[in-house]
Amino acid sequence: MKKLIIFLIIAGSIFFLFLYPIFAFSENIKIVSNVPVKVDDLLRKVGPFYLGVAPLREIQITRKLFRLEITYYEEPVINIQFKDGIFALTKTGFLIEKGNLNLPLTFANFSSSSYNKLMGSLIIYCKDNNLLNIIKSLEIFGGDVAFVDKNGILVIIGKGDYELKMNEYIKALEILSKRVKHIKSIDLRFNLQAVIAWRENG
Repeated sequence: MKKLIIFLIIAGSIFFLFLYPIFAFSENIKIVSNVPVKVDDLLRKVGPFYLGVAPLREIQITRKLFRLEITYYEEPVINIQFKDGIFALTKTGFLIEKGNLNLPLTFANFSSSSYNKLMGSLIIYCKDNNLLNIIKSLEIFGGDVAFVDKNGILVIIGKGDYELKMNEYIKALEILSKRVKHIKSIDLRFNLQAVIAWRENG
């Protein structure tokens, strides 16, 4: 009799854990989010189950019979004025509808359909390092990420290594400070070294 009671208690506890899920299969989890996101990005996994407690990100969890409903909202960090309108950029690089008007605004000399997360990574890096004020407009140069700076210089970044490349860009401006107005472009795609092109009157 004692073993039966213990068995019923254990079985009941396990059933309750799934009835109002502490554990759930992926097919029993619904996500509502303003950005593309996977269950693995939000919940911890134990074997074939996902834990409905101690999430990986700040989320709202609603428990229903044998189901979890998750609401995840990713905050925008900056607005971007594209040729086809203003969109907001989230902290992980997704474009969403226009964010808070108090957010910083930067400009892109192309349509939002040409945006990719490499561009987003550059913008977020610049924002986090107080470098947004040097960017006059984002550009696409032969498929690579670029920007025109406040001096009218086309700065070709390429893909990735933004910290090293931005440091090289700043160093180049410091070295050539007396001739900045004669610089046409700075290309940082080659071994992280600044390749300078001069204006015709340079």
